[in-house]
Amino acid sequence: MPSTYLKEICPDITFDQLHKFEEYYRLLIEWSKVMNLTAITEQEEVYIKHFYDSFLLFKTTAFRNQTVCDIGSGAGFPGMVIALMEPNASVTLLEPIQKKASFLNVVKETLGLENVRIFSVRAEDFAKTMRNSFSIVTSRAVAHLAILLELALPLLKEKGILLAMKGAQGKNELLESKNALIQTNAKAVETIALSLPKDFGKRTIIKIKKMGPTPLKYPRSFAQIKKKPL
Repeated sequence: MPSTYLKEICPDITFDQLHKFEEYYRLLIEWSKVMNLTAITEQEEVYIKHFYDSFLLFKTTAFRNQTVCDIGSGAGFPGMVIALMEPNASVTLLEPIQKKASFLNVVKETLGLENVRIFSVRAEDFAKTMRNSFSIVTSRAVAHLAILLELALPLLKEKGILLAMKGAQGKNELLESKNALIQTNAKAVETIALSLPKDFGKRTIIKIKKMGPTPLKYPRSFAQIKKKPL
């Protein structure tokens, strides 16, 4: 059973949580028939490459009583999984594509996740009103780390943590982002290499700490960020 993988990484997972992951999977497959949510639809692969993959963050960070912002949530990974597993975390999902945000709202309502807020907005626009608001920012496969730093750091409180979920190339991105770390007043404090079951891939989680105020000129417009990353 695919749920075995979730029990393996989180022995304390409850029957209710496992049932909610079954519902989540059902919704993901149903909605993927009419929109581009995920190319991964086989049940075991979804459980490993989406659910288990999101669970890896719990190996690096405690989310209890934290304010979390997930940038570019897509189908809800990792943000919705964090909310499902840690009801005492307040989780904000940012998904600029309205159709995907609609899916996230259906997941929230179906699973009864009262600790989730969903905004169909880009991170750089969200920062205009929510600067310095979160203790943790997460993001999975959204942008190169140098770009992600400019989007994420303004949202974090001082001493807050960015958890950047990357593939095997994560360490290279970190090396390429030295200037972005300096410009955003951030420091890479840990790089964690992990693997998915069944040789489904390598993962790198880069933990970055906000060391002081992010200059007010950041974030720039996304067109500027993309054209000339820090």
